[in-house]
This record gives sequence, structure tokens and C-alpha cells, in this order.
Amino acid sequence: MADYAKLNDVAAADIVKINGVAYASVAKCSGLSSPASGASRWVCVSAGGYVVHAANSDRTSWSSYDGATDSPNSISLAFGKNSAGAGIFVAGTNASARELLVSGTDPTSVGAWTDVSISPNDDQYAVAWGAKSDGATAGVWMSAGDDGLVMRSTDGAANWSSVSMASTNLGSKVIWGIANNGSGKWAFAAEEYLYISTNDGQSFSESTPWSTNTPGKVKGIIYTKNASGGGSWVIAYTRSSTVHFRSCSDSNMTDWSDEFSVNSTNFPARASNGTGASVTFANPSGQEEFIRMAAFNGKVCAVSTADEVILTFDVDGKTMSNGKFRDGNKSDETGLDFDSGDLAASVATDGNTWMVSCRGGDVFESTDNADTWTRILDNIDLGGAQRHLNAIACDVVLPL
Repeated sequence: MADYAKLNDVAAADIVKINGVAYASVAKCSGLSSPASGASRWVCVSAGGYVVHAANSDRTSWSSYDGATDSPNSISLAFGKNSAGAGIFVAGTNASARELLVSGTDPTSVGAWTDVSISPNDDQYAVAWGAKSDGATAGVWMSAGDDGLVMRSTDGAANWSSVSMASTNLGSKVIWGIANNGSGKWAFAAEEYLYISTNDGQSFSESTPWSTNTPGKVKGIIYTKNASGGGSWVIAYTRSSTVHFRSCSDSNMTDWSDEFSVNSTNFPARASNGTGASVTFANPSGQEEFIRMAAFNGKVCAVSTADEVILTFDVDGKTMSNGKFRDGNKSDETGLDFDSGDLAASVATDGNTWMVSCRGGDVFESTDNADTWTRILDNIDLGGAQRHLNAIACDVVLPL
């Protein structure tokens, strides 16, 4: 079926809604398919339960509202589908109740979010949606977090149930990230253990595939489609207070690369990094500190919530290369200037634009494959305070 390029002389990439329905939720219009043209909407969730959003057609104009009946600190955010296949967002929080917040199909609407209380009451540090291997419309939502809790929904985030991990060593270990390959395979890691599901997250097998340099705290995981075909998994973790990355091919998750460590060899300084720049990437050691990653076509962008640095590198199976960094601490760093005391919080991409949200109320964007950055939101005021924009996402289904 052919895609449409314009509707009423408006380019598909600039369409926000069609007849009141968010563009990402429209599969067809007048018999023609909606083209895969990137995001139509960007959304941030924050401390205090606020929602901040901007149309892709005007990324310098952001609006906000209080999106929670309580005031939880939203920590994670993902885009996916509801039971009818329409696009929605789900946020994970650190609340003792209302651990998940589920949006309606229009995230710009005040009151669009529904609170979901799960049992046991554990913080949800990671949320993701993936297509189901049998093609079911609602796909699969997964969330994970404190005390080894893994949650799953197959009805569009309306109802959730815990995934039994009783036969594993997971116990109460913290899960800081979860991801899928878009074809029914899911994975997460906790300390030295890797957990893989090949049945849409119904159950997970456990392994320890690291031959040397066992990960300490695995603070992030992502899957990306390779430019050469296939796909790659990447984990980000700390060991001996230093951040490292490892990768593997989707076809063999028992064979992982050596460490791609954050150092001047893998991430060399360049003139645009600012005077006297040397690569640093602070250890996100706290319970609510992470390494957030976004990826497209084998390009990975990573931030540490304990630092003001943006890293990028390429991945293809077990090969990681072309590491670069930007240091928001340096006043003469090209295009990137974090406010004093602000920290990176989250990163997202639609394949065209890359966004980093910050603890302090800023958002930076890149339109050149995460190389150079520009501030597009500065110190947004939410309820009389500059709140942390803890997570950012766009209305594009992952992985990319």
C-alpha cells in the first residue's frame, strides 16, 4: 500500500493530528498508509508528575501540565500501543502507589494519564514496548525496577502481572533497563546475570556470558538494528567505579565483546570538545541514577545521569568503534553548555532528531546524528520550580 506525502498540503512529517487523532496513532488515511517519517510529538516526564511536550514541527515551543493525580517522580518513559493499536506513552515512577502512569492517545491533553498501582509496590526504573511475535495488536509492555520486579502487560498497558523469576538468582537485585529486538526477544541484566526471553517476556532464562571483567551494576541496555543487517545488543555498566560498554549480535547472545571503556583511547578529545577537555563519564552509582541510551541504525548515544557528558559510538555485533564525546562542562564546547549543577537525565531519537533532557529543566537537540547539540528548552518552570526532566521519548516505535 502506498504512503501519502501530504494531507491538505501539509507534509506528513509536520502533521500532529488527523481529525483529532494523534498522527502516530493513524495507520491509514483515505486508504493510504502513514509514512514512517519520524516523530510527530516529543514528551518529557518529570519530578512531581509533570508532563512537558512539543510538536516535532516546532521543537522550540514546549507546553506543560500536571499529569498525575498524586505527585510521583516520573523516572522512565516509553512509547507503544494500547489494546486497539493506537499510540500511547507509559511512565514509570518511584511512588509507593501509582508506580505506572499510562497516557491516552493524546499526550497533550490535561488529564490524559491513568494511574496504575502494581503489587508489590516497587519503583519502576525501566519501561518498554515491543511488537508481539504473533502480531497481536496490543504488543507487549514490560517494566522493571527495584527488588527484582519484572512486570508485563499484553492488553495495551491496562492490566499488568508480575513475571516469575523464582528459579533464577535475580532475587531483589535492581533492574535499571529492559529492551527488546522488535520480534519477541526481550533482555535485561542485573549485576553479573543476563536474562533473555524468547517468548515475548513470558519467561526468562539466566546466564553469565562474561568471560572476564564481570559487570558490577548494569545501568542500561538497548537494542539497535545494524546498518549491515541484523541487530546488536549493548549493555552499559559500572565496574570499579568506571563505566564500560559491551555488545553482542542478536544471533548469539552468549558471545559478547570485550569492554569498550570510557577512556581517551575509545573517546578521544577533539578541538570542538573545548579547551583542555579530557574524557570523563561519571559513575551513576545511586539507586536512581542510570546510563540512558538511544540508538538508530547502529549509532548509540549515551548519557550518565551523574554527569554533563554526551557519548556516541557505532556498534555492529561485537564491534564498537568511532567513540566521540561532548562535555557540557566546557563553556567553549561547540553548541553544548549545561547550566552549572545540571545533569543529563535521558536521551531519545526518532532516527532524524536526537534529544537529551536534563535534571534542571533543559532540553538539547541534535539534527546531525548526535554530533553537535543546541539547547531548545531552558529552565522550564513547572509548578513554580525547575524540576528534573527525568525521561524523554517520542511517538516512534522502537527499536530503530
